[in-house]
Amino acid sequence: MFANSGYYATRVIDIVKSAGVAKGLFYWYFENKEALFIQIVQATRDDLRRAQAKAIEGETDPLERIAKGIDASLRFISENEQLYVLLRFAGTEDRFASLIEEATQIHALDTSKHIKDAIDQGKVIDADPLVMAHAVVATVFHFARIRSAAGADFEIDELSSFVSSFCLRGLGADLSAVSHPKARATG
Repeated sequence: MFANSGYYATRVIDIVKSAGVAKGLFYWYFENKEALFIQIVQATRDDLRRAQAKAIEGETDPLERIAKGIDASLRFISENEQLYVLLRFAGTEDRFASLIEEATQIHALDTSKHIKDAIDQGKVIDADPLVMAHAVVATVFHFARIRSAAGADFEIDELSSFVSSFCLRGLGADLSAVSHPKARATG
């Protein structure tokens, strides 16, 4: 409802009617609609991290983990478009912007670990892994926003391939050493 009607137009009464629950039950779990919205944003962040973790599970090569993480991120956003709309909205509102900043920091820290491994193995340039991770995260979410605005004009496999190769090149990686097809397709 938040994604379709907008945060401000969505009322608690609309939420409980749509969910088929009593208003009292809503207030048992949430103080107000802002608390529900915050919970949705945090749950979306956590679900995205789980999708990324599943995608890279068992992968030993850090470049492959980065490429698979990028692919998992773009697919998650594509498959959860309404939730992504909420994240974009949250980033524009002062009272929710800290949630998006926190999520960005978490994703950058997660990504920086893989970049650090790649630096240690001599697979990417030796620079600050957290700064490079922020560049990767920003690039992924920028292209997710563009895809969201353009709709089906950006096919997810093609976009994932482009963003993966773009990010890995930006890190100074040799794409011929990456076997993940999403990273090599446009390499």
